[in-house]
Amino acid sequence: MAWGLSEKGFNRPNQADLKEEIDQRQKELFGEDVNLSYKSPNGIISGLLSWVLAKVWELGEAIYHSGHPSEATDKNLDYLTSYFLTSRNPELSAEGQVDIVGTPNFVVVAGTRYEKESGIEYAVKENVTLSSIGTGTAEVVSLTPGIIGNALPGEITIQSEPSSSVESVTNSQAITGGREKETDVELRKRLLDTNGIKGYATPNSIVSAVQNVLGVRAANVHNNNTNATVNGTPPNSYQVYVLGGNGQEIAEAIFDKGPAGIEPYGTSSFQVKDISGIPHKVSYTPANTVNIFASVDLTTDNTFQSTSITEVKDTIVRFVGGTASDGSIYTGLNMGDKVIVQQLNFEVMQIQGVKDVGIKIGKTAGSLATSNINIATNEVAQTNAANISVAVTI
Repeated sequence: MAWGLSEKGFNRPNQADLKEEIDQRQKELFGEDVNLSYKSPNGIISGLLSWVLAKVWELGEAIYHSGHPSEATDKNLDYLTSYFLTSRNPELSAEGQVDIVGTPNFVVVAGTRYEKESGIEYAVKENVTLSSIGTGTAEVVSLTPGIIGNALPGEITIQSEPSSSVESVTNSQAITGGREKETDVELRKRLLDTNGIKGYATPNSIVSAVQNVLGVRAANVHNNNTNATVNGTPPNSYQVYVLGGNGQEIAEAIFDKGPAGIEPYGTSSFQVKDISGIPHKVSYTPANTVNIFASVDLTTDNTFQSTSITEVKDTIVRFVGGTASDGSIYTGLNMGDKVIVQQLNFEVMQIQGVKDVGIKIGKTAGSLATSNINIATNEVAQTNAANISVAVTI
């Protein structure tokens, strides 16, 4: 059989195929009665050579696939991002607020550190002056990027650098946004979704550019080329809907790709300067999030682990989009994508030990059903681990 490149792609032999060919060649050279048993010298040579050559063929296949975004992994996938004018999203640090009680009018300077009992530290982003009654709220960012920086309410209580002017500190709300480096699956999906990045003045190019803004989890464009207002978009204009990301950076991405002479419409507006320094108003509309609740009834066998319930919840979160049990935020479905129950069933069935699954979903905990949920073009489905209940029957 012909191995290697052909009009059908790359055909790689496995070790058994190679050993068979080496054995056949030995018979041609030394006769049909040559001893090729696995303990004979000739058999041992066939085994060793086939193993070495199998590794070489695996390397050749990996090199072949390294040029394709759908197959490349790790660094090879990183190298392909330049063709899409983007790069892999790095780790993100969690951010949030802490409430400080201390001496009235005391200034908590930027860089002051507070921490959890686990030792993860958070730094104050800007100077904060406590009020006349000695209270204040400070914006903080985790000094350790990744999901480890996410914190539940009340976890940040320790002063890394104790001050007599600060009596107590705590976070009344969760510290969120910390996530790991973008995975191959997430990056590959984004590359394939943003294949219009090299174009200009088209809806696809605008969406592609916005989706490449760090922190953006979904984007869509309503292009109204009529002489009437449609779905809130003025005549002969367009409206960009975005979930996540920095507003100024989103506006700059829209300005870079948008058509000249047509002002984008939206509820959030920013000033963007062109290369001549002339400011332009650029607007977009933050997406409406549709909270998704789910109940999962599982039938399992004895290979289903005690930690698998969390895995079930996080699997649904990764597919739909939202916040997983460890605080990681996943992109999931794009804006306007319908939430389909059978797709969720398929994802959960991939978990070890799951023999059968029944999932109900709804926009509230009291309206769960087996029917799909339609999402409008200016909406995006989101969920979190707390919105998902799991019942297990063995």
